[in-house]
Amino acid sequence: PLPAEDEWQVIAPIPEDTPREFPAHRLGVPSTTWPYRDQHGGLLFVICRFETEGGKEIIPLTFGNDGKGPRWRWKGYPAPRPLYGLDRLAAQPDAPVLVTEGEKAADAAGDLFPDYVATTSPGGSKTADKADWSRLRGRAVTIWPDADVPGREYAETVARLCQDAGVASIAIVTMPEDTAEGWDLADVLPDGWTDKRLHDLLDNAEVRPENSP
Repeated sequence: PLPAEDEWQVIAPIPEDTPREFPAHRLGVPSTTWPYRDQHGGLLFVICRFETEGGKEIIPLTFGNDGKGPRWRWKGYPAPRPLYGLDRLAAQPDAPVLVTEGEKAADAAGDLFPDYVATTSPGGSKTADKADWSRLRGRAVTIWPDADVPGREYAETVARLCQDAGVASIAIVTMPEDTAEGWDLADVLPDGWTDKRLHDLLDNAEVRPENSP
């Protein structure tokens, strides 16, 4: 039987012949889209960023069925949600992993540190526990937090979740105290900073002891 109207059942991976014509949204056209893919490259869902007068809005888009036939809807992916870039993680199984807060920062991290595979969890800093971190089991993980309190809280939560998932090691980058509030890797480098300083921060990330609380 088909699901009831309020029972959205996600279809993932999305069939390759599914039209990529997204439904209209009250905020207009997204400024950026981030596709989430499985380890084989199959599309799972899309995160969309909209620019508004009050700032950005990040909204998930999934493909599924709610009794009206398969279609796209502006609804979230059910927990446990996949991490961003599972295809890249699968393609580089021995590379260290760099976790950021948000897809935009993850893309920037991938460009800045090509020896790492950059990833993040969907849904923002408050929903890390809704993601499936088991894909990082056995890997060396470094977390680069945004330079603010939510960023540090996200990093601590991710560290705990990664430990529970059985990663090989965990380290957290310590941001200098004079870093602008909210700065992340997708932002312009602060005055006086160089790529070398970024690499130094990464190389000197605080390694967490095994079985730390």
